[in-house]
Amino acid sequence: MKNKLSLAIACGLTTMCVATTGFANEKSFNIGGDVELDLTGTDRDDSSSFNHGGRIKINAVGMVKSDNGHFVKGVAQPLVLFNPGTTALPTQDEDLFVNNDAVAVDDAYLQIGKEGVWDIQMGRFEAMNLLPLGKDTLVANVDGIVAYSANDVRGRRDDTFHAALHVGSSDKFLFELGMQARKNGDDKIFEVRPAISYQLGSVKLHAGYEDLEGDASGFGIGAGFKLGGGDLNVGLAQATDYPSSVVGKIDVTTVAVNYTKGPWGVGYLHAEGEVVDVAGRPDPSLDTVYAAYTLPIYAIKDASVTFAASYSEGEYTMFDGTNFNDDDLTAVRARFNYTF
Repeated sequence: MKNKLSLAIACGLTTMCVATTGFANEKSFNIGGDVELDLTGTDRDDSSSFNHGGRIKINAVGMVKSDNGHFVKGVAQPLVLFNPGTTALPTQDEDLFVNNDAVAVDDAYLQIGKEGVWDIQMGRFEAMNLLPLGKDTLVANVDGIVAYSANDVRGRRDDTFHAALHVGSSDKFLFELGMQARKNGDDKIFEVRPAISYQLGSVKLHAGYEDLEGDASGFGIGAGFKLGGGDLNVGLAQATDYPSSVVGKIDVTTVAVNYTKGPWGVGYLHAEGEVVDVAGRPDPSLDTVYAAYTLPIYAIKDASVTFAASYSEGEYTMFDGTNFNDDDLTAVRARFNYTF
């Protein structure tokens, strides 16, 4: 945790130091944040649960820019967690629930480059999303079944050095080369993730590849469309020799379709795998549907409550091959949010 906070502070100090050197004609510093509280209930075949969680996030952004567009940017987003150390759903951000610390970090990075041309980003952040899920306030998949999203090397990992080179501009063409380095016991792991996005009229295309730990690899492709005043996203992700704690290594394919318009959104996700290391075992699969709707609170600016629901069902066998599971999971959530 001390390392996380040190990185956040370092980003802020670096930005302030550069801002005082006098080479830039334009400099800015903004601070804000939001409060988010989740009330979540789940129901499985053999159990049900209720959990509350959330966080307060501070968002501090400093930036200096020269006449020719060169810039240095620092971002720090410390979090204060509600009910730390517990989670009702396996799909929540695991980094925030690995221990009982009440303080964590969302983004904390330094970015250097030339606007709309190139930049290098280093620290804790999320790279390009290769399988967007739309209004994903609650997407709860049944336990034990892998829904690969081509986002394993996207970022926000602890004890990992993460850097990304960007070429181009996100509103037209963007090439991103992400790199992560970490240690797993005595093993040194280096993973790369090239990705591109391209705006073609009202359609935005994206594609990317991940070189994963061990022999695994994966890719994701997709497109976003403007349709009926809303946004339609379709995507596909696929991985080979992907590790699963339940069924061993699998080749897994995931497809996602979702639509968002104004305050509401709906989505569908399907994943199926082919077991590669044990013959004769039934292949795992899952289907998840979800929806969310956001309402303002008392017409107060930047205050809202989102009601969300998710239903998932899947089939798989345990690792020893003796127990076949036909499971389902229903989840509901009320998320209160105030942005300041």
